[in-house]
Amino acid sequence: MRDAERVSTAGPPEPRHPLPAPWSPPAHGGYPLAGLSPGAGGPQPGWQPPWSAAPYRRLDPTADLPDFPALPDFPAQYHQVLRGPRHRWWRPLLSLLLLGVGIIAEAVLLAAVVVALGAALGESDPIEWGERLGTATPSDPGTFLLTNLSLILLIPLVIGVIWVAHHGRPGYLLSVAGRFRWGWFGRCLTVLTPLWVGYLSAAWLVTGAVVETRPRQWAILAVMALLLTPLQAAAEEVAFRGWFLQSIGSWFPGRRTGLIVAGALSTTAFGLAHGSWDPWILADLAAFGVVTIVLTWRTGGLEAAIALHAVNNVIAMQFSLAVGGFDEGFVDATATGSPGSTLVSVLVQGTALILIVRLARRRDLQWRLDPAHPSPPAHGLAPG
Repeated sequence: MRDAERVSTAGPPEPRHPLPAPWSPPAHGGYPLAGLSPGAGGPQPGWQPPWSAAPYRRLDPTADLPDFPALPDFPAQYHQVLRGPRHRWWRPLLSLLLLGVGIIAEAVLLAAVVVALGAALGESDPIEWGERLGTATPSDPGTFLLTNLSLILLIPLVIGVIWVAHHGRPGYLLSVAGRFRWGWFGRCLTVLTPLWVGYLSAAWLVTGAVVETRPRQWAILAVMALLLTPLQAAAEEVAFRGWFLQSIGSWFPGRRTGLIVAGALSTTAFGLAHGSWDPWILADLAAFGVVTIVLTWRTGGLEAAIALHAVNNVIAMQFSLAVGGFDEGFVDATATGSPGSTLVSVLVQGTALILIVRLARRRDLQWRLDPAHPSPPAHGLAPG
């Protein structure tokens, strides 16, 4: 009886980790929970479901939390996103090493898949068949598919490298808003598509309007170009603009220095990767690289650059499939240019840059990281 009385008068034990009320606001500067934003009509940042067994804790941007990136605590531009509390001088070097190893591993894996496919199709010499497939002209659907896939695989590779080397969240590789802004991307397409249709139509008429022989399997190539080329363009932008600007740019504390150095390296690598040493081709590619870098910097994301790259490639391919000259439209070691074509191309690209930047200003598009609301939707891809 005495024991029962002792228990009843002692009361329940105090919890070791008391939970605050679920409506308690987070401390200033703390990260809201992923997927929740203030004023969205749903739970407020820091809200903890009452049925959750996990104790509430504030999210500190300097804490070692793998689900949240250590973002800068200042209004950072796109190329400064990785200069947060977790930045170290060696991270860009680790990122470069992982990217190089990943590209080699991707090539080996893709080659193994092609050889295995040749064996499955009953080819007598699968290795020779794979080599022939890799060196055929782009008008061969198999070669066209292989080329696109080799580039598209750069998207998960770069995302993985940024995640491992920098602890960067994929959404912030896409834009400073932490997501791919589909609404903004669609508006860029609306502006750029008629510009490129008019540019290529006028160029075709001025140069003689001669209809050449179309590839034998042009219909299949047209469908493949429509479906795969936007992803190929996105992959090149993720690698040449996204990785270069954010990884290399994070090496420099100065905002302008980081942008200039990373942009120069990006433009150089982009031009050399196409294989042509013709000065007019290199000038055209350099102009394209500069335009897409400025678009990425001034709009705070890759959407405008991807739209420009995709519109240029898709419309050019569809046009060449319709009037001929599909194989000649690809830049390789044998490609050559001319002063006139390069000048016109640069003028059109400059016009596109002006139109998109003006559109971004009119829409007051977010082009800097907002440290007050740094957390994007959990999936990282949302309209907006």
